[in-house]
Amino acid sequence: MTAAGADLSIEAISAAVAEPMRALEAALMREMTPDIPQAADLGVYLNAHPGKRLRPLCALLAGGACGADPNGEGQIQLACAVELLHTATLLHDDVVDDAGLRRGVATANAIWSNAHSVLLGDYLYSRAFFMMAQIGDISLFELFSRATHRIASGELHQLLNVNNSTLGEDEYRSIVRKKTGELFAASCTGGALIARADAETRRRLGDYGMAIGEAFQIIDDLLDYVGDADKTGKNIGADLREGKFTLPLIRALQQGGDALEKLLLDGLRLRQSTQQQDGGGDDSGHLRAVIEAVHSTDALEYTQNAARRLAEEAVGHLAPLPGGIHKDALQRLAQFAVMRDF
Repeated sequence: MTAAGADLSIEAISAAVAEPMRALEAALMREMTPDIPQAADLGVYLNAHPGKRLRPLCALLAGGACGADPNGEGQIQLACAVELLHTATLLHDDVVDDAGLRRGVATANAIWSNAHSVLLGDYLYSRAFFMMAQIGDISLFELFSRATHRIASGELHQLLNVNNSTLGEDEYRSIVRKKTGELFAASCTGGALIARADAETRRRLGDYGMAIGEAFQIIDDLLDYVGDADKTGKNIGADLREGKFTLPLIRALQQGGDALEKLLLDGLRLRQSTQQQDGGGDDSGHLRAVIEAVHSTDALEYTQNAARRLAEEAVGHLAPLPGGIHKDALQRLAQFAVMRDF
């Protein structure tokens, strides 16, 4: 997909837009701090625990690949708005999942309360759309309004399928495209929109974003079964304990037959009963048994290959774009999405 031996670290990929990424951090420091003195500690918390900034990176690289100056005010405003939207979804997700940790750090709802997290997420959503309105392109506003609607739809779809052992791969992939792929796709399309790219180029970059977003989420779901918590910030079995049926488990159930399904359903019943006992009981034995059963099938290899195919598909969407540092970085970003440490 790119030259052998290419540096796939996020630092090297981001170097193509190093200056606007620094401007982005300054903007986020400002925009993530609520304009209420008593809430300043919430802004400090958000800025102290940044993620990889993949979605704003997509927006800046897509704009650059279309000939725009990534240092332009509109590009940086868009990148900032995209990260605000993403952070808002994480705050709300942690409440829905009753999560205590994210990337190895205590979540906002664990430190303060669910109410704090929900309202802070709402604050970031409103700031994001205000910034987009300032850019002054109604197409951009429509693009991200549609994307946030689909993200919420995907999260609701996933919630309604907790503990659903009949969830199939097609439905799972639909959830992933909505809850994760949509914001990657909108970020890439948005960068191209500000660059005044033609409709075909915008479509290609949107398809690229959707593919790497889906690939990134599939690998994230794989890490629930093979990841090193010290590297990934995600504990083994976290999704499984929450009753989420992701691709490794869906594939394993196809391969493992009735015995694995019985083991899994027994484990889900045990988990539900321990929750009802106010923390009593221990489902870790069943959890380990299900993970070992998944490892005994081809589910992990199948899942990794599915993500790799999406990364290759993403690079294919970039083919007609002119060469340059921004296109090269987008190609390497597709590889990064599926080559994270396990």
